[in-house]
Amino acid sequence: MKLASGPSGPIRRLHVNLAARGYAMARLLQTAMVLILLASIGYGSWCWMEAGRLTEDTARRVASVMRAQAMNQGFAATLGQDGLTRSQAEIDEVYRRVDFANQLAQKRSFSWTLLLNHLEAAIPGRTSIQSVRLDFKESAVNLKGRVIALADLNGLVDSLERHESFDKVRIMSHRFQEVEEDARSPRSKRGVRATAKSAKPRKHRVVEFELNVGYARKLSGL
Repeated sequence: MKLASGPSGPIRRLHVNLAARGYAMARLLQTAMVLILLASIGYGSWCWMEAGRLTEDTARRVASVMRAQAMNQGFAATLGQDGLTRSQAEIDEVYRRVDFANQLAQKRSFSWTLLLNHLEAAIPGRTSIQSVRLDFKESAVNLKGRVIALADLNGLVDSLERHESFDKVRIMSHRFQEVEEDARSPRSKRGVRATAKSAKPRKHRVVEFELNVGYARKLSGL
């Protein structure tokens, strides 16, 4: 407030800011919104150009794929005319023959003696092996046999796992079975064996099993 002189004495001048108090803040927000709008327009323009580029690239790739398919169809037609094509069944038959030839080569070089020696070393007592079958494709041995009790079957699995030539033992099946054996009388004190008529069949329970065990030597006999 300033004082000025006049006819009747000093005059007081009062300066009042008629602008709203939030005017500066509104200008700042307006500027920010303009900048955001400009950035959005720029980003939208970039996306539009990028979409056009991707569309052109996709069209080129589709055209390339169609040309490749046309070439493959022409090549297949040429092979068919020359009699060089084979059906899927014929191809599967060729693979089967190749697999058979590979298995036959493995069988020729396979050492049964070595396998039986390994089994003899790995199979504990109280175990009766009834059959041994080889699976050259899986490099495994299938065993069928009998043991006296389940504890003996567990012992067989542990023994095979500990042997350096076997691994991955899998019990395929097991069941309890009643079997009969001829009960022969022991020798008498005079060393005379009892007659066959005195021997009566005796029943007892065993565990029949089937298991697969991997042969770590790959059935090569090496």
